[in-house]
Amino acid sequence: MGLGGMITQIVETLAAGNIFLLLLITAIASLLLGMGLPTTATYIVMASLTAPIIVTVGANYNYFIPLMAAHLFCFYFGILADDTPPVGLASYAAAAIANSDPISTGIQGFLYDLRTAIIPFMFVFNSDLILYNINNWFLGFLIFFMGILAAFCFTSAIQGWFIIKNRWYEIPQSTT
Repeated sequence: MGLGGMITQIVETLAAGNIFLLLLITAIASLLLGMGLPTTATYIVMASLTAPIIVTVGANYNYFIPLMAAHLFCFYFGILADDTPPVGLASYAAAAIANSDPISTGIQGFLYDLRTAIIPFMFVFNSDLILYNINNWFLGFLIFFMGILAAFCFTSAIQGWFIIKNRWYEIPQSTT
């Protein structure tokens, strides 16, 4: 049917050569296409429709994006669609366990998943995080531990807790 080529042309036209805008449009498409699908089906749909868009359109504008980074980008946003309201299947399961409202549970889960929404952009713009062309063990371990430290710091900032509850001036956007 030519659906993949048509989607590529639409995204390329909307992005107008801006790689960040390309990724943002692809992320939104991944969230919309991944809602209501099981995890495996989400990845298959994302890998077949949106990963080629990232690589192809990036190459059209002389920006090299490793194929692994494109697949991880689509995978992360496909998985993020599992708990994004209003469909978020994981949110409904968690709300049933917690005996709470599914939409508010989905919104809270999405706030906790902001880290998951930022990491894929980091994979594309800094391919060292996926150890692309890293041939040194020391550098690989350094990148690994720095990535864990950064994820830990960002998560504690989003949740408003480190060892104790953060004060308002420590994290202005603290969730209380």
